[in-house]
Amino acid sequence: MARRRKAEDALLEFVLTAPFAIAGSIIAEGQRQIDEENRKKAILEQEQRRQEAHDNKIKIINDYLDNLQNYYNSQNKCLEFVSLKNNLSKYNKDVSKIVKQNTLFEVLNALKFGLRTKAIKILLLEEYTYNDTIKIISTLENSLSEYISREKVTHFVDTIGQYEFEPIEKIIHFRDCIENNKLKQDFIISCGPINPTEYVSAKSSSTFIEKISKALGRLFKIWRKVYLEYHLSRENTIIENITKDINEILLYRLNNDIRPVLFQELFDNSKFISKLPVIEKPNFDKFDIKIIENKLNEFESTKPKEEDIQVPNIYTWLSKINNDFIKNKIHKQYTKELSLWNKKKENIETELNTIRKKNEEYDKYQEYLVALENERNLFYKNQEEYNKLIEDKIKNFENGNKFEIQEFFVNSLELSEYPILKDKTIEISYNKETKIMVANYDLPLLEDIYNIEKISYISTREEFKTETLKPKIATNYYNNIIYQICLRTLYEIFELDKTYNFVDAIIFNGLVSYNEKSSGKHRTDCICSIQTTKKEFRTLDLRNIDPKSCFKLLKGIGAAELNSITPINPIRSIDKNDSRFIDAYSVLDTINSGTNLAAIHWKDFENLIREVFEKEFSRYGGDVKITQSSRDGGVDAVAFDPDPIRGGKIVIQAKRYTNVVGVSSVRDLYGTLMNEGANSGILVTTSDYGSDAYEFAKGKPINLLNGAQLLGLMKKHGYDCYINLQEAKKILQEEK
Repeated sequence: MARRRKAEDALLEFVLTAPFAIAGSIIAEGQRQIDEENRKKAILEQEQRRQEAHDNKIKIINDYLDNLQNYYNSQNKCLEFVSLKNNLSKYNKDVSKIVKQNTLFEVLNALKFGLRTKAIKILLLEEYTYNDTIKIISTLENSLSEYISREKVTHFVDTIGQYEFEPIEKIIHFRDCIENNKLKQDFIISCGPINPTEYVSAKSSSTFIEKISKALGRLFKIWRKVYLEYHLSRENTIIENITKDINEILLYRLNNDIRPVLFQELFDNSKFISKLPVIEKPNFDKFDIKIIENKLNEFESTKPKEEDIQVPNIYTWLSKINNDFIKNKIHKQYTKELSLWNKKKENIETELNTIRKKNEEYDKYQEYLVALENERNLFYKNQEEYNKLIEDKIKNFENGNKFEIQEFFVNSLELSEYPILKDKTIEISYNKETKIMVANYDLPLLEDIYNIEKISYISTREEFKTETLKPKIATNYYNNIIYQICLRTLYEIFELDKTYNFVDAIIFNGLVSYNEKSSGKHRTDCICSIQTTKKEFRTLDLRNIDPKSCFKLLKGIGAAELNSITPINPIRSIDKNDSRFIDAYSVLDTINSGTNLAAIHWKDFENLIREVFEKEFSRYGGDVKITQSSRDGGVDAVAFDPDPIRGGKIVIQAKRYTNVVGVSSVRDLYGTLMNEGANSGILVTTSDYGSDAYEFAKGKPINLLNGAQLLGLMKKHGYDCYINLQEAKKILQEEK
């Protein structure tokens, strides 16, 4: 019984407590779900606050960077390129509109690496002049960051230089430092390639910005010092490289092969490319329009007429009752037939117009084909004529024609690379009989020469200072350049002539063009002149010579300081009017305008020379005493020049020759000069002198005037004439 009662009590207790236990579990589970939702909501709200704080931090940085750009620009205002200014005016045009896109890209890249000489060569290849090239480069370097930004050229190899033209956001780096659940604003700031960094942390935005400003101030101070040292070093390295290039004008040529400009390279082998707008070939043939026109004409005859409208017999009967009714019926029928006819006619006309347009399209294509063929034929005809001229030039050059020889040397010399910043103009005159070449070289002035010695930075004024060469150093620098140009040109001509053996001797005249300070007039004067033979020049070791000493050794003439622009008489000049004595000139009053000086009687020639020099010396208060005419090499005239420095007694001898004057005639004049006790002597001829004659006259008080110079002298005094040696030979032969 007891066991049974216990079981009943347990059952009763379960019945009474089970509902409450189940209800408690349900309530506990519900609370757990509520707590979990609240926890997730709290986490989400915390993440949102963290994201809002981060977004606010980024906004603060972006706003600060925008304001920082102005500060950065002002801080780097002094970082200008100054080593090429050299008082050159800026190009007043937008360089990007003048220089081709690809060329500008190459030039900018070269300048950013400091390869200024390479940038110059790139522009010279585009056929810009030296002066324009330097103006373009000066403009680019003074506003390079603007062009770099525009062209998006940002490649560098050195860690400092790669930041030189970058925007501020690429120089200043902010690295986010959110850790755990911290909601305060914090960043690590770095600047360019320098190692120090700054950690900035704050809860409020105002404090955060203040700390950023102080941190950036410290970083900028370090960065600025590193950057200025880099910039200064780079600029001075550039100056050293340019100075080295200029000092090695001659050595550069000795170390590099000379590239001759051969006439064969001038052949035009280009393919024909039409300049006409392309017209596509129609996909149909031309239509016979007459068929449609005939069809239209035939159809025109079928046009309905109201009077031809057929009506049923009933209408005839009805017309007696109501005539207007019948007329309306007939008119309606006519209108209907006419409308149908017009539609058919319109269709035929539309077809005709379509065919006409197609035929016009076909005709235009045929006209295009004719024009294309004419253009092609003209292109190849012009190309053939041009190439024929080149073939003639090649033949003439191989046969030793002077004009092609002169063109060959001018083309080759003008392509020769120089680091000096000056337009290069060269004139060549060649005498086939004497094998003497005269070269006129347009030299730079002192102000055209790169004259910056170094660049320093003045921290108190935050600017670079350009130091130019001192006057004495600049003078020596300039003289050295000119002497190098003289020797280099002589070397290049002889090297170019190795294959051909056209030239035995060279006369180099260095010319300068300038505005005379006293009168303001533009002048071109010779400031140095040198003559040498191939044999003499090849004895020199150009790698080990001093340019000035070598110039003096070759008995070159010129002022002690070439930059003083002291004009001299060249050893021999180029006759620019008629280098081959074939142009006709007016003559003295007693001579007809068609007289050839080389063909007149020798006595008339001697009298002519006396008269011309009488006019020449009388201009300076001088006097000319005429001697007895002779044909034996004696004195033809004696001039007395009152000038205390260059004057004195001058003996003059005339040679009406049609062949080259040899050294013996010059020796005879020198002997006469010594016997007469004269200060100097002048030998004038209608022909020319051999290289041995010029060689003997070097360093002696003897002036050799050839036919070209004689013509120039007579023109100077208002008399025009001409010399033709071949014509004179025939005339003199016939007189014999």
